[in-house]
Amino acid sequence: METGGGAAAQQALQANEEFRFEVAAGTSVTLTIVSGSAEVFGAEMVEGRAYSFTGTQQAVFTWSGCTLEIQGQCGHSYVAAETPMTSYLKLHGDLDLRRSTALASGTEGPRVLIAGPADTGKSSLTRMLANYLARSGHAGTLVDFDLDQGELLVPGAVCAVPIVRPLDIERGTEDLAPLAYWVGHTSAAESVALLRLACSSVAQVVRRRHEMDSASRAGGVLINTSGWVDGAGYELLLHQASAMNVDVIVVIGDDRLHSQLTAHAQLQPAPHPHVVKLAKSGGVITRSQPSRQQARHGRLSEYFYGPRRELYPHSTELDFGVCKIFSLGVAPAPPISAMPIGMKIVEDRIVAQQVSPARYPALLHSLLAIVLAESSTCDDLLRANAAGFVHVTKVDMERHKLTLLAPSPITLPTLHLLSGVIRWDGE
Repeated sequence: METGGGAAAQQALQANEEFRFEVAAGTSVTLTIVSGSAEVFGAEMVEGRAYSFTGTQQAVFTWSGCTLEIQGQCGHSYVAAETPMTSYLKLHGDLDLRRSTALASGTEGPRVLIAGPADTGKSSLTRMLANYLARSGHAGTLVDFDLDQGELLVPGAVCAVPIVRPLDIERGTEDLAPLAYWVGHTSAAESVALLRLACSSVAQVVRRRHEMDSASRAGGVLINTSGWVDGAGYELLLHQASAMNVDVIVVIGDDRLHSQLTAHAQLQPAPHPHVVKLAKSGGVITRSQPSRQQARHGRLSEYFYGPRRELYPHSTELDFGVCKIFSLGVAPAPPISAMPIGMKIVEDRIVAQQVSPARYPALLHSLLAIVLAESSTCDDLLRANAAGFVHVTKVDMERHKLTLLAPSPITLPTLHLLSGVIRWDGE
């Protein structure tokens, strides 16, 4: 990995300024704060400590001014004097006041859903609010319903994780162990029924946790969503808000969506959900499909090899007859003429079908979810959360064996595997 050697440069920031920089894949940039104070998406930097970044876009913000030492070559960097950080901090302050009130009274804290089109900074704001929550001394839950990037684990899964401390500036969410439900798609539009079911499963688990833990209940929930906000995407957003019993909706960078959600909130039983509109940060970059795919592959590489390829995953070989691989999908609706009179068609009925060994070659380079299902029945498979993920690196039809790459050499906790459409060549 290139570190872009040479003499270190210094960058002075005035109060309320932000240093925005990009680092290309395969290169590294190191930042050290030598004086003052600063933060990265709400996580406070430690003076004198070096932070290394690779293949990313980041922003360092200071409330009171600081000096940074930069080692390495940024792809592009600049200092921004106009940021929406004051409005973001005000939102946190309002939420934090509600958390303190909820903790004192034993009631539910704010349940916040972040909405907006793609590339408006939803993930960054969610991460920032989670870091502020932890720094304020509260506990809470971070939920990710965005299949595309896999911010908490891998693409194709919806996840929830307790917030107990600020997220690591360098490793992000790498050291977390979130609860995950597998959808197996990166597009919400291609997996609406599965995604709705997975979101409902996450909501049930979060609800049970809040029933047992008063601190988490008072801390509330922060929910990141996808950028699909039109048509069926808008209906999916409403379903997620309803399932999570959301009472605060934050809309970034979309006046029309803000108007729609405000009108919808007024129709709900009192107290109505509070809808907040925030400006999109000027540092948000519109990503192309190739760059999104590269980011997804980067997340998969981090899962198996670590952020800096410092980990050594384990390959295991399994006989075809040992494991059971299933695919999830929506059952085709029968023709109306075949239905008994008066019987209604069940829409979007999800079924699990076992993949026959003859179809195993099509699974090469696929990501499979290891699910903690009690049996092979469809209901158990749909209710089961994912214990982890494996990557199909080889299919030997002559020897009837699968080679799977796993993050660790431990025995797989279950041999019930779910397939999807996510492919990765391992590079």
